[in-house]
Formats: sequence, C-alpha cells, structure tokens
Amino acid sequence: MIPAGLFTIGLGFFLMRIGSAIDHASALAILPGCLIAGAGLGMTNTPVTNTTTGSASGARAGMASGIDMSARMITLAINIAMMGLLLVKGVSHRLQDAFAGASVAGSWDGVASRVAAGEFEPVHAVMGAALRADAITEVSRAALVQGFDWLMAYGGGAVCALAVVSYLIFSGGRFRK
Repeated sequence: MIPAGLFTIGLGFFLMRIGSAIDHASALAILPGCLIAGAGLGMTNTPVTNTTTGSASGARAGMASGIDMSARMITLAINIAMMGLLLVKGVSHRLQDAFAGASVAGSWDGVASRVAAGEFEPVHAVMGAALRADAITEVSRAALVQGFDWLMAYGGGAVCALAVVSYLIFSGGRFRK
C-alpha cells in the first residue's frame, strides 16, 4: 500500500503541473491533481505509521511513533524549503529571460520572491515605462507558472522515486536474487 500511495501522490503532482500549464488556468485546473495527491497521502499515512510502530516492541511503540513524527516533520521542513527555493528560482529564471539586460536593485531572486508572493509591483519598478503594465503582469504570471512547474516536477519526481525505492524494500527481497 505504501508504494501505491506514494505513486498516487506523485501522479497528483504531475496532474497539478499539467493543470497549471493550460491557458488561463484556475484553481479548478489543478483541483484533480490536488484530490489525487490527497488520496495518495491518505493511502500512505496509516500504513507508514503502522509499519513504524509495528517494527518496535509494544513497550517501545510510543518511542517509535515519536521517531516517526520527528522524521516526518524534518522531511516536511526540508521539502517545503526546497519547494520554496525551486519556486523562486523558476520565477527568477523566467523573469531574467524575459527582461534580459534590465538592471535590478538587489537581486532577481528578491524580485522573484515577491512575484511568488503575488506582488507584481517589483517587476513594474524594474521595467518602469519600458513595457505596458498588462505586458509586465502577463510575464510575471508566466514566470509564476514556470516556478510552479519546477516545484511540481520536483515533487512528482521525488515522490515517484520514493515509490520505486519503497516497492523494492517492501517486495520481500524478490529483487535481491
């Protein structure tokens, strides 16, 4: 069940990536991916906890549960940071390509982090009157979609890789022969 749940989460990430890439994407475009990823999380959560606590003696089940929760929180924090970095780098990369040669007060990553937060004013400040406001907004949105694309590709790829690893681990040694 764990490998199937992880694969389902990865599939959800890839569907969110596809949904965000369509023209005029909305929350409804990524909703199927969100639902599938959530279902995969539901499929995975209980078996992981049962496997962790079941691997320890009854007297140490509480300690095993604590280790399980600590590992989850640590990996969650690391992956949230990684996804934030990928979002900002993806936005920054697209903005730099679109506005090649433009000078920025600070860094492109600083502008990109504000665009990732939904603020397009920093891009307006960089470009000034060189472009129409609607063109700057369009490029900013395209940059945000690229950043989202990068982090969904990371999420889907990482979870699918974990699905393969967990399948090999839980397959009972069939692949070791």
